[in-house]
Amino acid sequence: MSFQAKITEPEKNIEDFNRLYQELVSLLQQQIKYIQQGNIEGMEKIAEQCAGYVEKIGLMKLLDKEQFEAQRLQLRDLYGKLCLLITDQKQKTTEEIRKIRKTSKTLDIYRSSV
Repeated sequence: MSFQAKITEPEKNIEDFNRLYQELVSLLQQQIKYIQQGNIEGMEKIAEQCAGYVEKIGLMKLLDKEQFEAQRLQLRDLYGKLCLLITDQKQKTTEEIRKIRKTSKTLDIYRSSV
């Protein structure tokens, strides 16, 4: 007679949560790396994947429990870092656009005076 451990439903949920959580953390870290490299397209593709993981994790309602406090805080920190990096990238892009517009105006003035 062989012995097989019987996995209860709560244990299965925790296993599923841990798997989804690790995959989400990995995706968020990849997003952070992409935004640091200026790869906005790569970051956006991963954002689509993250949405599915966030939805599944949210439906499990485990992050509200005290035993998952560390995971909740890590996700909050990763999303906070990502938001800061996106804001920084947005400011850099805005500055580049401003420079391009200024250069374009200068060229227009030059062309009209020649």
